[in-house]
Amino acid sequence: MSQWLQKLPTLVWAVALLGAFVIQAEPSEAPDIWLWSWMRVTGLVGLCLLISYCAYALRHPRYLNVNNYLTYLLVVSVIALEVIFRVRPDLIPGEELIQHASKSIRKQYAISRGYMTEEVLSVEPANGLIYHFHSNERLAAYPHVEIDVDGYRNPPMVDGQGLICVLLGDSLTLALDARDDVGELLRQRGYPTRNLGMFGYAPQQYRDVYKRFVIDSQVSHRYVLIFLFAGNDAADAQNYEHVRRAGGDFKEYLPQMRSIGKMEDSLPVMVSVARGLPRFLKSRFVTNRERIITLPYRTVQTGELMPPPLVRVGSEEWNTFVAPLADIIAMARAHGAIPIVYLLPSAATVYSPFDASLSHYDRNHAVMVESLRSYLCEAQVAFYDLQERLRTEMSERFIFAREKDYHLNTLGVQQVAYEVIKSLEQGGGM
Repeated sequence: MSQWLQKLPTLVWAVALLGAFVIQAEPSEAPDIWLWSWMRVTGLVGLCLLISYCAYALRHPRYLNVNNYLTYLLVVSVIALEVIFRVRPDLIPGEELIQHASKSIRKQYAISRGYMTEEVLSVEPANGLIYHFHSNERLAAYPHVEIDVDGYRNPPMVDGQGLICVLLGDSLTLALDARDDVGELLRQRGYPTRNLGMFGYAPQQYRDVYKRFVIDSQVSHRYVLIFLFAGNDAADAQNYEHVRRAGGDFKEYLPQMRSIGKMEDSLPVMVSVARGLPRFLKSRFVTNRERIITLPYRTVQTGELMPPPLVRVGSEEWNTFVAPLADIIAMARAHGAIPIVYLLPSAATVYSPFDASLSHYDRNHAVMVESLRSYLCEAQVAFYDLQERLRTEMSERFIFAREKDYHLNTLGVQQVAYEVIKSLEQGGGM
């Protein structure tokens, strides 16, 4: 009996490895590419070697003792990691490892990583599509960011009175990854500014928050600076209208709200880690060469490029996109303010000078620029395309928050602020 007990850990390992081999060897949904999956083939070879080792160890007691010690060490380590990860989910290195853990663990992880969850947002009672951070919120993942009483990125001393500039935009205007946002850089240059940018906002929400926090509150200001994002503002405008007509709120509007995994899952953390380990390793170590871009000073792997859509003037998509701009322009002028529009380029067109396969997106961007310029020229509104400025800077220094991201880092935000300040010094003229 004692001999079988000594062999038991190795037998358990052998059965588990054999089961993993069977699962790994199951036919792929795309059999034609099965043989090209070097990661799967490598895994099968590794499992074969481990199964062979277990079979060999069962016949040699010396190796059984080694296996037993390793098994005990593994069990103790797993228990210790389970306790540590339950107390500090932020130490888990990737969300692929936590997708099957309990909801409370996933929430803690998401908040610690700065993911925008329902728990960090407030919604305006009169308009369920106006959301923002809680009043005076402190974001654990972004300790450099100050949130004002209304839930936007501004220091406490900016109380909304006596402003020169109001900023409207989405996550690129919010700029959580940058040490200073455009609003702070403008304040440093003597332009009292309030930033009303928020992640996920569509042009309709630019209009809604401008009306709610500036016009209805009778806040005096000289300029309203509207930052459009070529990558998704047109699509977000369509999404906003769809949700509004259906009577939905921000929960329906933000399908990307991070809950990390399925709500019904509630596995121990280490079981979730084991299930997610293959995806985690693949995301970290398997490179998709189609997304490698060589810059003059480094090589980067890109992720979501947010390519600009082709939006035709006169189409329903175009009309939905520009209608809120017309409302903002009208409100600004009725209150003696000057509207100025800036177009932030997508990562696809910023990278295109360095990757010929992305050059076709330049046409979409050019169409959007000319369409907006014509529309805003007719409305006598100044318009600035920031693409060339950011492209030029990218040729010398990296301007995104990280690889596989399209948000700007501190350097990228500084380039935007430079162009904004230059336009203001010119009087905001066309």
